Amino acid sequence: MLKINDGLYQTIVASMPIVCVDLLIRNSIGHVLLLRRCNSPAKDQWWLPGGRVLMNERMSDAAKRKALQECGFLLNFEPKQCGTYELFFYEGGSHFHSITTIFEIDWNGSFEVYLDDQSKDFIWIEPQDKDKYNLHSFIKSAIA
Repeated sequence: MLKINDGLYQTIVASMPIVCVDLLIRNSIGHVLLLRRCNSPAKDQWWLPGGRVLMNERMSDAAKRKALQECGFLLNFEPKQCGTYELFFYEGGSHFHSITTIFEIDWNGSFEVYLDDQSKDFIWIEPQDKDKYNLHSFIKSAIA
């Protein structure tokens, strides 16, 4: 897998959509995992774990990688693909366009979450409580 340097990545973000995966992780009691993002886009918002797909990486492998990197969850199964969406963000004078595929994961392991430096906090929410949080419409739709 090829990871590009930050300067080139910024040029690409300004020029074209970025292919991403987002993880809809449900625990054994039906709660959904959300992370509070540290970086743009969606900085300081509750979001699904996930991120960009690297060159020569299958989307399902990216989903497994992001589950491990962002949450500490080692998946020994193929996550279920459940839809592709386009997202547009305008933040701080920058435009972000991503095409993301959601992967659904029923997590029966530990509720302990190990965050990387992309997130500063996490919560497990009940899907019916999604309106109690100031969530992006994409996140509300994904949870529903």
